[in-house]
Amino acid sequence: MIKFYYNTALNPTKVALCLEEMGLRYELVPVDTRKGEQHTPSFLAINPNAKVPAIVDDGVTVFDSNAILLYLAEKTGKFLPGTSLASRASVAPLMVLHGSRTLYAGTQVLFCSAMTLGAYQDIATKFFEHFLMIGGAMTNLGGKGLSLWDDVDNFFYDWLVMSNGEATPLRVRSLVGLIPAFAVETIDAALLKNLPSFTRQRDWYLRYRPKLAVLVSRWNTPGADDTRLIAIARAFRSSKVLERVLDKNEFLSDYGIRSLSRYHLERPYVFEAANFRAEVKYVPAESDSDLFGGNSNWRGPVWMPINYLFIESLNKFHKFYGDDFRVECPVGSAQMLSQKEIADELRRRLINIFRRDEKGRRPVFGAYEKMQTDPHFKDYILFHEYFDGDNGRGLGASHQTGWSALVANMIAELHE
Repeated sequence: MIKFYYNTALNPTKVALCLEEMGLRYELVPVDTRKGEQHTPSFLAINPNAKVPAIVDDGVTVFDSNAILLYLAEKTGKFLPGTSLASRASVAPLMVLHGSRTLYAGTQVLFCSAMTLGAYQDIATKFFEHFLMIGGAMTNLGGKGLSLWDDVDNFFYDWLVMSNGEATPLRVRSLVGLIPAFAVETIDAALLKNLPSFTRQRDWYLRYRPKLAVLVSRWNTPGADDTRLIAIARAFRSSKVLERVLDKNEFLSDYGIRSLSRYHLERPYVFEAANFRAEVKYVPAESDSDLFGGNSNWRGPVWMPINYLFIESLNKFHKFYGDDFRVECPVGSAQMLSQKEIADELRRRLINIFRRDEKGRRPVFGAYEKMQTDPHFKDYILFHEYFDGDNGRGLGASHQTGWSALVANMIAELHE
Protein backbone atom coordinates (compact mmCIF):
# COMPACT_ATOMS: atom_id res chain seq x y z
CA MET A 1 0.00 0.00 0.00
CA ILE A 2 1.20 3.51 -0.84
CA LYS A 3 2.06 5.78 2.09
CA PHE A 4 0.98 9.33 1.22
CA TYR A 5 2.60 12.13 3.23
CA TYR A 6 0.47 15.24 2.96
CA ASN A 7 -0.99 18.42 4.39
CA THR A 8 -3.96 20.46 3.15
CA ALA A 9 -2.00 22.60 0.68
CA LEU A 10 -2.66 22.59 -3.06
CA ASN A 11 0.17 20.32 -4.21
CA PRO A 12 -0.75 17.41 -1.90
CA THR A 13 -4.38 17.89 -2.95
CA LYS A 14 -3.42 17.26 -6.58
CA VAL A 15 -1.83 13.96 -5.57
CA ALA A 16 -4.85 13.00 -3.45
CA LEU A 17 -7.18 13.58 -6.40
CA CYS A 18 -4.94 11.50 -8.63
CA LEU A 19 -4.85 8.60 -6.15
CA GLU A 20 -8.64 8.63 -5.90
CA GLU A 21 -9.19 8.83 -9.66
CA MET A 22 -6.77 5.95 -10.24
CA GLY A 23 -8.45 3.80 -7.59
CA LEU A 24 -5.18 3.16 -5.75
CA ARG A 25 -5.11 2.04 -2.12
CA TYR A 26 -3.13 4.39 0.10
CA GLU A 27 -2.44 5.24 3.73
CA LEU A 28 -2.65 8.88 4.78
CA VAL A 29 0.28 10.19 6.82
CA PRO A 30 -0.38 13.81 7.87
CA VAL A 31 2.60 16.17 8.17
CA ASP A 32 1.89 19.35 10.15
CA THR A 33 4.24 21.81 8.47
CA ARG A 34 3.13 24.61 10.77
CA LYS A 35 4.58 22.63 13.69
CA GLY A 36 7.75 21.86 11.74
CA GLU A 37 7.10 18.12 11.35
CA GLN A 38 8.64 18.26 7.87
CA HIS A 39 12.02 18.84 9.54
CA THR A 40 11.98 15.69 11.67
CA PRO A 41 14.73 13.15 10.89
CA SER A 42 12.14 10.52 9.93
CA PHE A 43 10.55 12.77 7.28
CA LEU A 44 13.86 14.16 6.02
CA ALA A 45 14.86 10.57 5.30
CA ILE A 46 11.90 10.49 2.88
CA ASN A 47 12.29 13.98 1.42
CA PRO A 48 15.51 15.86 2.24
CA ASN A 49 13.88 19.02 0.85
CA ALA A 50 11.47 19.00 3.80
CA LYS A 51 8.40 19.47 1.58
CA VAL A 52 5.10 17.69 1.09
CA PRO A 53 3.76 15.81 -0.76
CA ALA A 54 5.79 12.61 -0.80
CA ILE A 55 4.91 8.93 -1.27
CA VAL A 56 6.53 5.62 -0.43
CA ASP A 57 5.36 2.77 -2.66
CA ASP A 58 6.75 -0.66 -1.82
CA GLY A 59 10.19 0.76 -1.04
CA VAL A 60 10.14 3.36 -3.84
CA THR A 61 10.23 6.94 -2.52
CA VAL A 62 9.00 9.81 -4.71
CA PHE A 63 8.66 13.49 -3.79
CA ASP A 64 7.57 16.66 -5.64
CA SER A 65 3.96 16.66 -6.83
CA ASN A 66 4.91 16.67 -10.52
CA ALA A 67 7.21 13.67 -10.12
CA ILE A 68 4.58 11.83 -8.07
CA LEU A 69 1.84 12.38 -10.65
CA LEU A 70 4.10 11.15 -13.43
CA TYR A 71 5.15 8.11 -11.36
CA LEU A 72 1.52 7.18 -10.62
CA ALA A 73 0.55 7.63 -14.26
CA GLU A 74 3.38 5.35 -15.34
CA LYS A 75 2.48 2.83 -12.61
CA THR A 76 -1.19 2.57 -13.59
CA GLY A 77 -1.06 3.47 -17.28
CA LYS A 78 -3.81 6.04 -16.68
CA PHE A 79 -3.97 9.69 -17.74
CA LEU A 80 -1.06 9.39 -20.15
CA PRO A 81 -1.52 10.06 -23.89
CA GLY A 82 -0.10 6.69 -24.93
CA THR A 83 2.90 4.39 -24.77
CA SER A 84 4.69 5.43 -27.95
CA LEU A 85 7.75 7.66 -27.98
CA ALA A 86 5.77 10.38 -29.77
CA SER A 87 3.06 10.25 -27.10
CA ARG A 88 5.63 10.53 -24.32
CA ALA A 89 7.19 13.46 -26.15
CA SER A 90 3.90 15.33 -25.91
CA VAL A 91 4.19 15.21 -22.11
CA ALA A 92 7.80 16.39 -21.97
CA PRO A 93 7.13 20.09 -22.66
CA LEU A 94 4.61 20.16 -19.80
CA MET A 95 7.21 18.74 -17.45
CA VAL A 96 9.71 21.39 -18.51
CA LEU A 97 7.13 24.14 -18.07
CA HIS A 98 6.20 22.91 -14.59
CA GLY A 99 9.81 22.61 -13.55
CA SER A 100 10.93 25.99 -14.74
CA ARG A 101 7.87 27.89 -13.48
CA THR A 102 8.67 30.38 -16.23
CA LEU A 103 6.69 33.57 -16.06
CA TYR A 104 5.45 34.81 -19.39
CA ALA A 105 2.59 36.88 -20.73
CA GLY A 106 1.22 34.93 -23.67
CA THR A 107 -1.18 37.59 -24.82
CA GLN A 108 1.54 40.21 -24.86
CA VAL A 109 3.90 37.95 -26.81
CA LEU A 110 1.26 37.11 -29.41
CA PHE A 111 0.12 40.71 -29.72
CA CYS A 112 3.66 42.02 -30.20
CA SER A 113 4.41 39.29 -32.74
CA ALA A 114 1.29 40.15 -34.66
CA MET A 115 2.18 43.82 -34.66
CA THR A 116 5.64 43.23 -36.07
CA LEU A 117 4.52 40.73 -38.71
CA GLY A 118 2.06 42.32 -41.11
CA ALA A 119 0.54 38.96 -42.06
CA TYR A 120 -0.82 38.60 -38.52
CA GLN A 121 -2.69 41.90 -38.33
CA ASP A 122 -6.02 40.07 -37.92
CA ILE A 123 -4.72 38.37 -34.78
CA ALA A 124 -3.53 41.70 -33.41
CA THR A 125 -6.96 43.17 -34.14
CA LYS A 126 -8.68 40.34 -32.28
CA PHE A 127 -6.52 40.85 -29.19
CA PHE A 128 -7.14 44.58 -29.44
CA GLU A 129 -10.91 44.00 -29.51
CA HIS A 130 -10.69 41.74 -26.45
CA PHE A 131 -8.66 44.41 -24.68
CA LEU A 132 -11.40 46.98 -25.32
CA MET A 133 -14.16 44.59 -24.22
CA ILE A 134 -12.34 43.83 -20.97
CA GLY A 135 -11.90 47.56 -20.37
CA GLY A 136 -15.63 48.01 -20.90
CA ALA A 137 -16.52 45.12 -18.59
CA MET A 138 -14.37 46.62 -15.83
CA THR A 139 -16.57 49.72 -15.84
CA ASN A 140 -19.94 47.95 -16.16
CA LEU A 141 -19.82 44.59 -14.39
CA GLY A 142 -22.67 42.37 -15.49
CA GLY A 143 -24.35 45.33 -17.14
CA LYS A 144 -25.17 46.71 -13.68
CA GLY A 145 -23.08 49.87 -13.89
CA LEU A 146 -20.56 48.61 -11.34
CA SER A 147 -16.98 49.74 -11.90
CA LEU A 148 -13.84 48.19 -10.46
CA TRP A 149 -12.45 51.73 -10.13
CA ASP A 150 -13.55 53.48 -6.96
CA ASP A 151 -13.72 57.27 -7.36
CA VAL A 152 -13.67 57.84 -3.59
CA ASP A 153 -10.59 55.79 -2.72
CA ASN A 154 -9.03 56.12 -6.19
CA PHE A 155 -8.24 52.41 -6.31
CA PHE A 156 -9.46 49.24 -8.04
CA TYR A 157 -11.63 46.92 -5.93
CA ASP A 158 -13.45 43.64 -6.47
CA TRP A 159 -17.22 43.44 -6.05
CA LEU A 160 -19.21 40.71 -4.34
CA VAL A 161 -22.68 40.26 -5.87
CA MET A 162 -25.07 38.17 -3.78
CA SER A 163 -27.76 35.88 -5.19
CA ASN A 164 -30.39 38.51 -4.29
CA GLY A 165 -28.57 41.08 -6.44
CA GLU A 166 -27.08 43.00 -3.54
CA ALA A 167 -23.60 44.25 -4.54
CA THR A 168 -20.80 45.16 -2.13
CA PRO A 169 -17.38 46.56 -3.05
CA LEU A 170 -14.62 44.65 -1.27
CA ARG A 171 -12.47 47.56 -0.13
CA VAL A 172 -9.29 45.57 0.37
CA ARG A 173 -6.15 47.37 -0.76
CA SER A 174 -4.39 44.41 -2.30
CA LEU A 175 -2.60 43.34 -5.46
CA VAL A 176 -6.04 43.18 -7.09
CA GLY A 177 -5.88 46.96 -7.32
CA LEU A 178 -2.45 46.91 -8.97
CA ILE A 179 -3.03 44.31 -11.66
CA PRO A 180 -4.98 46.62 -14.03
CA ALA A 181 -1.71 48.56 -14.40
CA PHE A 182 -0.22 45.50 -16.12
CA ALA A 183 -2.59 46.00 -19.07
CA VAL A 184 -0.43 48.48 -20.98
CA GLU A 185 1.46 48.56 -24.27
CA THR A 186 3.12 51.28 -26.32
CA ILE A 187 3.27 51.24 -30.10
CA ASP A 188 5.47 53.31 -32.39
CA ALA A 189 3.46 55.47 -34.80
CA ALA A 190 5.80 54.45 -37.61
CA LEU A 191 4.82 50.82 -37.08
CA LEU A 192 1.11 51.64 -37.33
CA LYS A 193 1.66 53.17 -40.76
CA ASN A 194 2.82 49.78 -42.01
CA LEU A 195 -0.26 48.02 -40.61
CA PRO A 196 -3.21 49.41 -42.60
CA SER A 197 -5.66 46.65 -41.65
CA PHE A 198 -5.06 47.05 -37.92
CA THR A 199 -5.16 50.85 -38.16
CA ARG A 200 -8.45 50.70 -40.09
CA GLN A 201 -10.08 48.58 -37.36
CA ARG A 202 -8.69 50.87 -34.67
CA ASP A 203 -10.21 53.90 -36.39
CA TRP A 204 -13.54 52.07 -36.73
CA TYR A 205 -13.71 51.73 -32.94
CA LEU A 206 -12.84 55.38 -32.53
CA ARG A 207 -15.71 56.37 -34.81
CA TYR A 208 -18.45 53.88 -33.88
CA ARG A 209 -17.59 52.84 -30.32
CA PRO A 210 -16.33 56.10 -28.80
CA LYS A 211 -17.61 55.34 -25.28
CA LEU A 212 -15.76 52.04 -25.28
CA ALA A 213 -12.65 53.42 -26.94
CA VAL A 214 -12.25 56.33 -24.52
CA LEU A 215 -12.16 53.96 -21.53
CA VAL A 216 -8.82 52.41 -22.25
CA SER A 217 -6.41 54.78 -23.93
CA ARG A 218 -5.64 57.88 -25.99
CA TRP A 219 -4.12 56.04 -28.89
CA ASN A 220 -4.44 59.04 -31.19
CA THR A 221 -2.52 61.27 -28.76
CA PRO A 222 1.21 61.30 -29.59
CA GLY A 223 3.51 60.49 -26.70
CA ALA A 224 7.26 60.67 -26.27
CA ASP A 225 9.16 59.69 -29.43
CA ASP A 226 5.84 59.60 -31.33
CA THR A 227 4.49 56.56 -29.49
CA ARG A 228 0.86 55.59 -28.88
CA LEU A 229 -0.52 54.19 -25.63
CA ILE A 230 -2.97 51.34 -25.05
CA ALA A 231 -3.72 51.07 -21.33
CA ILE A 232 -6.51 50.39 -18.85
CA ALA A 233 -5.04 52.73 -16.21
CA ARG A 234 -3.99 55.99 -17.80
CA ALA A 235 -2.33 59.09 -16.31
CA PHE A 236 -4.81 60.01 -13.55
CA ARG A 237 -5.60 56.50 -12.36
CA SER A 238 -2.03 55.23 -12.65
CA SER A 239 -0.79 58.23 -10.63
CA LYS A 240 -3.38 57.58 -7.92
CA VAL A 241 -2.47 53.89 -7.74
CA LEU A 242 1.20 54.91 -7.55
CA GLU A 243 0.42 57.10 -4.55
CA ARG A 244 -0.65 53.96 -2.71
CA VAL A 245 2.21 51.83 -4.03
CA LEU A 246 4.88 54.37 -3.07
CA ASP A 247 3.58 55.01 0.45
CA LYS A 248 5.61 53.25 3.18
CA ASN A 249 2.47 53.03 5.29
CA GLU A 250 0.75 51.13 2.50
CA PHE A 251 2.43 48.98 -0.19
CA LEU A 252 6.03 50.19 -0.25
CA SER A 253 8.51 48.27 1.89
CA ASP A 254 12.29 48.44 1.95
CA TYR A 255 12.21 45.22 -0.10
CA GLY A 256 9.62 45.91 -2.78
CA ILE A 257 5.85 46.12 -3.14
CA ARG A 258 3.79 44.31 -0.52
CA SER A 259 0.89 42.11 -1.60
CA LEU A 260 -1.46 43.84 0.85
CA SER A 261 -1.36 47.40 2.13
CA ARG A 262 0.08 47.87 5.61
CA TYR A 263 -2.94 50.10 6.14
CA HIS A 264 -4.81 46.92 7.06
CA LEU A 265 -2.49 46.16 10.00
CA GLU A 266 -4.44 48.48 12.28
CA ARG A 267 -7.54 48.58 10.10
CA PRO A 268 -8.44 45.04 9.02
CA TYR A 269 -11.10 44.77 6.35
CA VAL A 270 -14.16 43.01 7.76
CA PHE A 271 -17.00 41.56 5.70
CA GLU A 272 -20.18 40.34 7.37
CA ALA A 273 -23.29 38.80 5.87
CA ALA A 274 -25.98 36.96 7.84
CA ASN A 275 -23.99 34.65 10.16
CA PHE A 276 -20.80 34.86 8.10
CA ARG A 277 -17.81 37.01 9.06
CA ALA A 278 -14.45 37.30 7.28
CA GLU A 279 -11.46 39.49 8.05
CA VAL A 280 -8.43 40.48 5.98
CA LYS A 281 -5.48 41.83 7.97
CA TYR A 282 -1.94 42.73 6.98
CA VAL A 283 0.29 39.73 7.79
CA PRO A 284 3.87 40.32 6.51
CA ALA A 285 5.28 36.81 6.88
CA GLU A 286 3.79 33.31 7.10
CA SER A 287 0.03 33.07 6.91
CA ASP A 288 -1.92 33.06 10.17
CA SER A 289 -4.72 31.17 8.40
CA ASP A 290 -5.14 27.56 7.28
CA LEU A 291 -6.26 28.83 3.88
CA PHE A 292 -4.32 26.91 1.19
CA GLY A 293 -2.68 24.91 3.97
CA GLY A 294 -1.03 27.99 5.45
CA ASN A 295 2.04 27.59 3.24
CA SER A 296 1.40 30.67 1.09
CA ASN A 297 0.38 34.16 2.02
CA TRP A 298 -0.90 36.94 -0.24
CA ARG A 299 -1.83 39.21 2.67
CA GLY A 300 1.36 41.19 3.09
CA PRO A 301 4.58 39.56 1.82
CA VAL A 302 6.55 40.64 -1.24
CA TRP A 303 6.07 38.42 -4.32
CA MET A 304 8.82 38.78 -6.91
CA PRO A 305 6.85 38.09 -10.13
CA ILE A 306 4.14 40.65 -9.32
CA ASN A 307 6.81 43.24 -8.55
CA TYR A 308 8.53 42.42 -11.83
CA LEU A 309 5.32 42.89 -13.83
CA PHE A 310 4.66 46.20 -12.10
CA ILE A 311 8.18 47.38 -12.94
CA GLU A 312 7.67 46.36 -16.59
CA SER A 313 4.46 48.37 -16.68
CA LEU A 314 6.18 51.44 -15.26
CA ASN A 315 8.78 51.23 -18.03
CA LYS A 316 6.05 51.05 -20.68
CA PHE A 317 4.21 54.04 -19.23
CA HIS A 318 7.52 55.93 -19.18
CA LYS A 319 8.09 55.13 -22.84
CA PHE A 320 4.89 57.04 -23.63
CA TYR A 321 4.86 59.80 -20.99
CA GLY A 322 8.60 60.42 -20.89
CA ASP A 323 10.53 62.19 -18.11
CA ASP A 324 7.98 65.00 -17.67
CA PHE A 325 5.46 62.74 -15.91
CA ARG A 326 6.71 62.65 -12.30
CA VAL A 327 5.39 61.24 -9.05
CA GLU A 328 6.53 61.73 -5.46
CA CYS A 329 8.65 58.75 -4.38
CA PRO A 330 8.45 57.77 -1.60
CA VAL A 331 5.26 59.59 -0.59
CA GLY A 332 6.14 62.40 1.80
CA SER A 333 9.74 62.72 0.61
CA ALA A 334 9.16 65.71 -1.72
CA GLN A 335 11.32 63.79 -4.22
CA MET A 336 9.70 63.71 -7.67
CA LEU A 337 10.78 60.83 -9.90
CA SER A 338 9.91 59.71 -13.42
CA GLN A 339 8.31 56.32 -13.88
CA LYS A 340 11.62 54.91 -15.10
CA GLU A 341 13.37 56.20 -11.98
CA ILE A 342 10.64 54.67 -9.82
CA ALA A 343 11.10 51.35 -11.63
CA ASP A 344 14.83 51.48 -10.85
CA GLU A 345 14.13 52.33 -7.21
CA LEU A 346 11.86 49.29 -6.90
CA ARG A 347 14.55 47.14 -8.54
CA ARG A 348 17.09 48.31 -5.94
CA ARG A 349 14.75 47.46 -3.08
CA LEU A 350 14.12 43.96 -4.44
CA ILE A 351 17.83 43.38 -5.03
CA ASN A 352 18.46 44.40 -1.41
CA ILE A 353 16.63 41.25 -0.29
CA PHE A 354 19.74 39.31 -1.33
CA ARG A 355 22.46 41.95 -0.90
CA ARG A 356 24.60 42.06 2.24
CA ASP A 357 23.96 45.03 4.52
CA GLU A 358 26.61 47.02 6.39
CA LYS A 359 26.93 44.17 8.90
CA GLY A 360 27.44 41.58 6.17
CA ARG A 361 24.01 40.01 6.64
CA ARG A 362 21.51 39.23 3.89
CA PRO A 363 17.84 40.03 4.66
CA VAL A 364 16.75 36.87 2.80
CA PHE A 365 18.35 34.67 5.47
CA GLY A 366 16.73 36.47 8.43
CA ALA A 367 17.88 35.10 11.78
CA TYR A 368 19.13 31.82 10.28
CA GLU A 369 22.73 32.03 11.54
CA LYS A 370 24.04 29.07 9.60
CA MET A 371 23.07 30.70 6.31
CA GLN A 372 24.22 34.11 7.49
CA THR A 373 27.68 33.20 8.81
CA ASP A 374 28.76 29.68 7.85
CA PRO A 375 31.42 30.01 5.10
CA HIS A 376 30.01 26.89 3.42
CA PHE A 377 26.49 28.33 3.16
CA LYS A 378 26.49 32.14 3.34
CA ASP A 379 27.20 32.67 -0.37
CA TYR A 380 24.62 30.18 -1.64
CA ILE A 381 21.49 32.19 -2.36
CA LEU A 382 18.08 30.58 -2.00
CA PHE A 383 15.23 31.82 -4.20
CA HIS A 384 12.25 31.73 -1.89
CA GLU A 385 8.60 31.70 -2.84
CA TYR A 386 7.88 35.06 -1.20
CA PHE A 387 9.51 37.49 1.25
CA ASP A 388 8.59 39.15 4.53
CA GLY A 389 6.91 42.48 3.80
CA ASP A 390 8.72 44.15 6.70
CA ASN A 391 12.24 42.66 6.82
CA GLY A 392 12.75 40.80 3.51
CA ARG A 393 13.22 37.35 5.07
CA GLY A 394 12.72 34.46 2.63
CA LEU A 395 9.52 32.46 3.21
CA GLY A 396 7.66 29.48 1.78
CA ALA A 397 9.36 27.16 -0.69
CA SER A 398 13.08 27.89 -1.02
CA HIS A 399 13.46 26.71 -4.62
CA GLN A 400 11.13 28.99 -6.60
CA THR A 401 13.93 29.83 -9.03
CA GLY A 402 11.53 30.31 -11.93
CA TRP A 403 10.18 33.52 -10.46
CA SER A 404 12.41 34.79 -7.63
CA ALA A 405 15.49 34.50 -9.85
CA LEU A 406 13.90 37.35 -11.81
CA VAL A 407 16.10 39.42 -9.52
CA ALA A 408 18.94 38.55 -11.94
CA ASN A 409 17.01 40.32 -14.71
CA MET A 410 16.56 43.32 -12.43
CA ILE A 411 20.30 43.53 -11.73
CA ALA A 412 21.02 43.48 -15.45
CA GLU A 413 18.29 46.01 -16.25
CA LEU A 414 19.44 48.35 -13.52
CA HIS A 415 22.88 48.58 -15.07
CA GLU A 416 21.91 48.68 -18.75
